[in-house]
Amino acid sequence: MADTLATATELANLMNDAGIDEDQATLVLELSTAEVQAAAGQRLILIDDDPIEIFSFSGPWLTLKERPVVEISSLVIDDGDELVAGTDYKRPAGSATLWRRCGWAECQNEPSILSGIYSHGFDEGDQRLEFARSAMFGIAKLAVSNPSAVASEAIDDYRVQYAAAVVWAMEQSPYLRKALRREYGDRAGLVRFG
Repeated sequence: MADTLATATELANLMNDAGIDEDQATLVLELSTAEVQAAAGQRLILIDDDPIEIFSFSGPWLTLKERPVVEISSLVIDDGDELVAGTDYKRPAGSATLWRRCGWAECQNEPSILSGIYSHGFDEGDQRLEFARSAMFGIAKLAVSNPSAVASEAIDDYRVQYAAAVVWAMEQSPYLRKALRREYGDRAGLVRFG
C-alpha cells in the first residue's frame, strides 16, 4: 500500500460529504501524499528498517538522506565489521548527520560503500506532520472537487485545457512547494572557514 497522510474517512469529514467513493478517495490521498512528499524532497511517514547503500568518502561528516532519523540498526563500511554508535561514530538524537573521527572511507582516495538499516520519518499523529497533512488535504480536496482536472476553459472558439487532477491542484498554490521544501527538505550543511 502506498503512503497516505490521512484516511478516506478523514477526507470525507473535511469535505462534509459522506458519499465520497472510498476507493477514489484513497487513490486521491495516495497521489496527494506523493505530491507533498516529492515537494518535501523525502518520505515523511515513518519507515522502519529501511536498507541503505551509499558511497561514503574520507571526510568525517556524513548525512543520511531521509530525516528525522529515528534509529540506526546497523552500519557497515565495505562489508567490514558493524560500526558501534558512540564508539565508532557519533550522532545526536534524531539527527541525520553522522561524525566519524577517521572518516567514512577505508582508503583515503577511494570511496567506500556504506550499507546499513535505519528507521526514519514521523510517526502517525506526530504534530510535525500537520503542515504536510494540511497541504495534502488542500490538494486532495481540490482534486476531488474537480475530478475532470479542467485547468482552464474558454467560451469563444471553445477551448479546454486538462491537467492531471492532483498535479493541477498542487500547482494552484505556487508557494506551497517551496514551503514544504523549507519545512521538511534538506537543512543547511556545515561550512568550514579557513
